[in-house]
Amino acid sequence: MIYLSNFKKLELLFNINLYTQIAAAVIFYLIDLLNRVPLLLIDFTFLPIIILLIVTTGVIISKYIYALRSKINEDFPFDKKLSMYISYSVQIIILLDVIFVFNLISFLFTGGIIYFAVAALILLLSVIYRPSRYRFNKDILKEEEKLP
Repeated sequence: MIYLSNFKKLELLFNINLYTQIAAAVIFYLIDLLNRVPLLLIDFTFLPIIILLIVTTGVIISKYIYALRSKINEDFPFDKKLSMYISYSVQIIILLDVIFVFNLISFLFTGGIIYFAVAALILLLSVIYRPSRYRFNKDILKEEEKLP
């Protein structure tokens, strides 16, 4: 039953992160509507290129980690499989969260709705890559190891 507790903690971490991201997006959008952020004296010429590189790199790395998480060797002991699954899941959550925040900050300073749209897509990607007991059972565990 301790394993179920670990999954509940992982799911709680994901849900807290997801709801925090949604709240941040709403707050940043409202701040932009109210024009509360003065434009800094910064040249934003290269910002789209920098953000594109950050997003592309982050998405590729998160897809790679997701593939690693899905291909954990089923011959490993159960405890090692569980710890690897949790570790990969936390890495994906953190990486997508960083990309999300970069896009929201870019949206806040430039007002470019494209950054907000990309942040929404990153949020959708994090829901797709969310850790779940179902995937852990289906992809990684042997039949006799399945969790309830």
